[in-house]
Amino acid sequence: MPEIDDDQLTFVIAPPRSGSTLLARMLGSHPVIHAPPEPQLVPALFQLGYYGHVKDSGLRDGAMAYHPGVVARSAETLVRGLPRGEADYIDALKLFLTTLYGRLLAKSGKRMLVDKSPRNSLYVDFIVRLFPKTRFVILTRDPLAVAWSIRHQLGHVDEQLVVEMAAFTRAVGTCIRERPVECCHVRYERLVANAEQEMARVCDFLKVPYDAKMLDYGANSEAWEGVGDTIVVNKHSRPTDEHVDKWARDVMADPAKGTALAKALRACREEDIASWGYSFAELEAKLERAVREGRQT
Repeated sequence: MPEIDDDQLTFVIAPPRSGSTLLARMLGSHPVIHAPPEPQLVPALFQLGYYGHVKDSGLRDGAMAYHPGVVARSAETLVRGLPRGEADYIDALKLFLTTLYGRLLAKSGKRMLVDKSPRNSLYVDFIVRLFPKTRFVILTRDPLAVAWSIRHQLGHVDEQLVVEMAAFTRAVGTCIRERPVECCHVRYERLVANAEQEMARVCDFLKVPYDAKMLDYGANSEAWEGVGDTIVVNKHSRPTDEHVDKWARDVMADPAKGTALAKALRACREEDIASWGYSFAELEAKLERAVREGRQT
């Protein structure tokens, strides 16, 4: 028997550098919600080969320590040999995840678990295949802020920045439009500007009572030491909006950085940007204004 049911499990679907660690820390401060550091289990299971491999997307960490083509062929042969074929394969993958998720949850003493691993957004279809009755809390942020932060994380590898932005805006935008399971869409800027209202809305979606402790996450959840944007989030104990326009201040200080952000923005489809809740034209105008003001100073 599974050790956790679909209705006890929620996935945060968000691009990297979008504030998802903050959201998870706040959720984890709720008395009944456990939000451990990023498990990163779904991408690893996907790359066992039967459903393909992320190398097809062009992302920088797609290459694995084995030959993906060989693994895919072997996985297909293995699944064909199972009594119920793909259904048995899904059962096995789901059992692996529900065992680990369930035991994490049991140790926490809570009754709901949140998996916040940003690259899960590339595997939405796979997650729904495994957990068709789960829920998604979808987080988006100003794409320029996301691109700026990813660029810093990548070490200013601008070619990869273009690939990352195209992949994540498309994946998250498609999820918002198609809503393959029950979804609640949160925008980062609204979250940090009015955390009480936004978290109350998320709690209503998750069918748990709102608890004000969620706003004081620094006092009510353990500081993360795993994968995630722990440095910035652990500097604060409550949500703050001081990072909303940090990208613009950086571009004004060094207008040349605007070129990389412009390329990253142009790599994104307008329909995906709109699904995230932003206007492509307004983003272009904001970027042009930051570059212009920087050159005038």
